[in-house]
Amino acid sequence: MKKNQILTGLIILCCLSRLFSQALTFTPVYPKVTDTITITYDASLGNGELAGTNEVYMHTGVVTNRSVSLSDWKYRPAIWGTVDSVVRMQNIGNNIFTLTFRIDSFYDIPSNVKAINLGFVFRNADGSLIGRDTDGSDFYIPLYDTGFDARFTAPLGRPLITSIGSQIPVEITCTDSAMIKLYFDGILVLQHYGKLLSTQITASQNGKHRLHFTAQSIQETEQDSTYYIVQPQPVTANPPSGINNGINYINDSTVVLCLLAPQKSFVYVRSDLSNWELSPEFFMKRSVNGERYWLEITGLVPQQEYRFQYCVDAKINIGDPYSEKVLDEFNDPSINAVIYPNLIPYPVGKTSDIVSVMQTAQVPYNWVHNTYQIPQKEDMIIYELLVRDFSSRHDFKAIIDKLDYLQTLGINTIELMPVMEFDGNDSWGYAPAFFMAVDKYYGPSNMLKALVDSAHGRGNT
Repeated sequence: MKKNQILTGLIILCCLSRLFSQALTFTPVYPKVTDTITITYDASLGNGELAGTNEVYMHTGVVTNRSVSLSDWKYRPAIWGTVDSVVRMQNIGNNIFTLTFRIDSFYDIPSNVKAINLGFVFRNADGSLIGRDTDGSDFYIPLYDTGFDARFTAPLGRPLITSIGSQIPVEITCTDSAMIKLYFDGILVLQHYGKLLSTQITASQNGKHRLHFTAQSIQETEQDSTYYIVQPQPVTANPPSGINNGINYINDSTVVLCLLAPQKSFVYVRSDLSNWELSPEFFMKRSVNGERYWLEITGLVPQQEYRFQYCVDAKINIGDPYSEKVLDEFNDPSINAVIYPNLIPYPVGKTSDIVSVMQTAQVPYNWVHNTYQIPQKEDMIIYELLVRDFSSRHDFKAIIDKLDYLQTLGINTIELMPVMEFDGNDSWGYAPAFFMAVDKYYGPSNMLKALVDSAHGRGNT
């Protein structure tokens, strides 16, 4: 593609790029997460909805490396529509409001989280009036690293989904003067020496397109990349006969994923196979009635575990509701490796929310005791058992080791309290999240099968 087909309206500036029609200004100009920042909002500018209001409150949060989209704000310090002094701005007159705070402590951002942008809208006390930018968009302030730093300050949306003919603003902002080189799909298309390179790209071809830059100052070089997708409508086709919602294992190298998602516009599969980005080859087909999304994935390595999610409307990340194994970023680290050996790790920093696991050619459990007779109802002596509290090990193996003890009590029936995946690790199980997945805190699913098999091997005595 020729340069003049993709770059239009070149503008080079040497100051901070987009100041939201001056409705929102801030100092310092290149804030770091450890800085104290002063936010100044002119209620008469932007959409002007809060002009003449005496009290203005910030609604704010942090866009992080774990955010699903630009609107997925984390660590919001106050609840919408509440009169909260934490986010009430000082009225200094003439529709000007200000607030000063230290970023990391104000939002209580964990040290292991990468904060990328601060997001803002402004409101009156009950939220019935909302101050946004002139075009109705929210306000965003980029955060920078210590020392020389350079980053895309536009486009901010990631993933960015657009259509043919759309104009995509591109801005690269540096904290010091540097030679900035912009690449489009691997080809150098523009360069400039300064603190800002600004241009526009016309979306002229369907598919995924990558933007990359290098910024070389006197002593350091920074680089970053982003991408956008020019997306057609999903292919309309019903899934093959016999395909159920969930993970359908076709053979040792092929699966068909199927998600029930009525009233949604499109769905992508994000996974290890796509490096956790959205990619056209993982754009799901839509059923004729518009309710099911499905995709055949081939070339899988037999018995290899693959982590994946569905990204719905480029806003929501979800695991497959029918998954037999899911990963949890915040709770899995507390699972003892003795209880669950070789647990595949959560893809930290690449996504957020629950991740599903698929694995072809799984070795089926070899059931030994297949002739077990269920005791008559009137003869059952039932032991209701919570795996968490039965032993200090809190796993299925510990129960197998204690079957002799239970049998000496005269127990001939064990009723397990819920063992499917629930929120957190410490629970009675009555908050299930994935009904088909065994909670990993108790051990692998095959160990649950071994417990059932071992108990059945005791007969009905």
